[in-house]
Amino acid sequence: MPNVKMILSPSAYKEFKMIMKKAGFSDEDSFVKYCVLKVGKPFVPKSQQPDVAREIAALKKCATKE
Repeated sequence: MPNVKMILSPSAYKEFKMIMKKAGFSDEDSFVKYCVLKVGKPFVPKSQQPDVAREIAALKKCATKE
């Protein structure tokens, strides 16, 4: 899987961490994956939407456990 690097200013990173904590995530990678799936879900073909929804639910479930 390719890696994506995100460069943020210190204030943007602070905001990112705050939103991540409010959403219940402690792992940055999981939170970014969750956000990308939530944003991209409407654009996924109908046949793949159940898979995306399942992945989002699994990420959210793991986030609340941590």
